[in-house]
Amino acid sequence: MSQRIGAAFPACSPHQGVVDVASCLGLPRASGSRDPLGLDTRVWREGMAQYHRQSSRRSLRYYEGSAEKLAAQYESVAFEQVHAGIIDLLPAKGARILDVGAGSGRDAAALAELGYRVTAVEPAEGFRLLARKLHPDDRIEWLDDALPFLSTLEARTFDFVLLSAVW
Repeated sequence: MSQRIGAAFPACSPHQGVVDVASCLGLPRASGSRDPLGLDTRVWREGMAQYHRQSSRRSLRYYEGSAEKLAAQYESVAFEQVHAGIIDLLPAKGARILDVGAGSGRDAAALAELGYRVTAVEPAEGFRLLARKLHPDDRIEWLDDALPFLSTLEARTFDFVLLSAVW
């Protein structure tokens, strides 16, 4: 990952696998700030939003162009295999579950089959369209949104959030 950040932002130089994103973006340090890195938090948030927009565009282009190939890979492995370690943590049936970065819809569909009401968030339109085709289910609500803000979800609450294989 550090190599990808370095390629996207040449000013970044990973040190033992860690990148100081603030330095990469040229964010000013605030004197007397309580932030552990000494950053002006307002400027930090704005800088991270800018970084996210730039990296999101690159990621979305990749996922849009690779949706069918990636979906075939994701669909080849069962939800129960991938998430065996969390199945016992799922809430009671009928609960509201948020699947962030829902991709091909495999996990959202499995959760709906288990009796959950699922909100599946996927920013890549190609994936959303393919997922709806692969897993037509009225118990799944598909939304176009992305981290870090998930602004379409501001007034909603969920009993469980699944965030799996999200980069």
